[in-house]
Amino acid sequence: MRFNPAVVLEGVSDVDGALASYEEALRLQPDLLGVHRNAALPYADSGRQ
Repeated sequence: MRFNPAVVLEGVSDVDGALASYEEALRLQPDLLGVHRNAALPYADSGRQ
């Protein structure tokens, strides 16, 4: 699962890496609510949609 690496990357301020990991996790399992929730703030902070 790519969800945990995204959390780690976000923790070390690698927003682009975290977003890439969140996107990959959602590609593999789009129904993971926790990924959607955790990805929301980095997406908002980055200005991406």
